[in-house]
Amino acid sequence: MRADDTVPGYLRLIEDDVVLADYVYAPTEPQIESPRPYALLTTLDGQAATAYRPGDHVWHKGLSLALPDVGPNNFWGGPTYLRGQGYVQLPNNGTQVHRGFDRIGPLAPPPRTTPVPSTPPLDPTTPANPGSRLAPTSPTTPATSIDPASPANPITRSAPDSPTVPTPSPPQATSTAWGEGVGLAERLDWVTQSGRTIMSELRRLTARRLSGDAWALTWSSRLTNLSPAPLNFGSPTAHGRDNAGYAGLFWRGPEHFTGGTIIGPDGPVGDAARGTPGPWLAFTAPDRRDDPGDNGRALRPPVGLLMVDAQPGGPHPWFARSEEYAGLGPAPFFYDETALAPGADLQLAAVLVLGGPSVLNHLDAALELAAGLAGTPPVSQ
Repeated sequence: MRADDTVPGYLRLIEDDVVLADYVYAPTEPQIESPRPYALLTTLDGQAATAYRPGDHVWHKGLSLALPDVGPNNFWGGPTYLRGQGYVQLPNNGTQVHRGFDRIGPLAPPPRTTPVPSTPPLDPTTPANPGSRLAPTSPTTPATSIDPASPANPITRSAPDSPTVPTPSPPQATSTAWGEGVGLAERLDWVTQSGRTIMSELRRLTARRLSGDAWALTWSSRLTNLSPAPLNFGSPTAHGRDNAGYAGLFWRGPEHFTGGTIIGPDGPVGDAARGTPGPWLAFTAPDRRDDPGDNGRALRPPVGLLMVDAQPGGPHPWFARSEEYAGLGPAPFFYDETALAPGADLQLAAVLVLGGPSVLNHLDAALELAAGLAGTPPVSQ
């Protein structure tokens, strides 16, 4: 696997000339969408597996960490749900600001007989171009400037109507290959719409190939309350809206994934998974190989996705949809608010595996990775 940061503002992960992920760490979306880093994902056979700014909810972007209620602030995007009033657009859409990468480097191959370590060691070797973001860094970089009038971020693989990504000239960085996978550590600040920093975050992502048809992404975020008072994390359901407990790491699938199959430990469960606790959920996109109008996708098997909750204190409820749109995410604040004391930390983490309809064959590997993130022994299926 190799990483490329030639285009400023996002990091591209490539395996066998297939772009598996565009991690956009300097978003340019309008303030009303609560700008935040996000990952646009693709399967090993080149099928898009995420949506970008879909028409029904333009603030949905691939895989991201999105929280609708952090005190009075909205880091999800769009309007805020208020008890007794419904959704109201408020001047409270915050921004997750990238402050720098502490490291981007190769994953050391894990021993075959021991669990994956919670923090995979990263090789501090500096690439040939010392100005590249692929080199280990420690200084803080300037805050990303968010312009509410800026156009949507020009990432096109999951949004065919988006403009083409421009290639800067001359290139500002390098492309570096690492065989066993890639890991990164990123520092961010959570800044309110009024400009006040209320949380810091250390985010760790890893990407690795599991087999000939599947790869895994892990995401672990440690949030620290920088405010002088407790911060309450909640959701619309925690504030009175039934069955709408979205908050946390959230995956949004492409439009043609709508109507897919949601599977839990007891078998197909569909949208009934929403609000139900469990260690993992899988999603299989509809099989469209018999659709003559599928523009080439008809020749490939449907995409399968597996998501494992790796957050402490689980199992948590899930926010899951298939009938309205394709979406999955562990939602620890689905029903109740959680208060984070000043100076205290909160960990949010998940493992996502992308493959084909047999993605559940990789459940053991996903559970092992999740156990490594949580620092606990692997749980049984």
